[in-house]
Amino acid sequence: MIALIAYWLIGKGVGVRAARPIAWAIVIGVALILAGVGKCTYDANVITTHEAKTSAKLERTGRQADTSAAQRAAARRRAEATARKEFDNATAGIPDNGLTDRQRIDLCNELRDGGVDTSLIPECSDVRAGAQAAP
Repeated sequence: MIALIAYWLIGKGVGVRAARPIAWAIVIGVALILAGVGKCTYDANVITTHEAKTSAKLERTGRQADTSAAQRAAARRRAEATARKEFDNATAGIPDNGLTDRQRIDLCNELRDGGVDTSLIPECSDVRAGAQAAP
């Protein structure tokens, strides 16, 4: 191949002594260009593969976070429903004309002392912790 390029150069008017080094330079230049194109293609493929893997991992993690958040919200709703049912059961014997503030505070304190999380009950939101129920 070198000889072929050298003959072609000689035919174009390049001197015999200069034709062979120029032919080598042309071959080496073409080889370097091909190697560079191959390396760029390889790098682009590696980047594309990495981005696809990262995107899939991010999507999977996002779905797990969504599921976890939904489970926490469902647990919170169940706890609120349980607290509400406990409050409703505790007030079932009281006439339906409403509680006085003192009755409401006493009831909230009794529920809290019984182990119910009264922060979930709207009627108990203004009752401070540590208050004692009336005798």
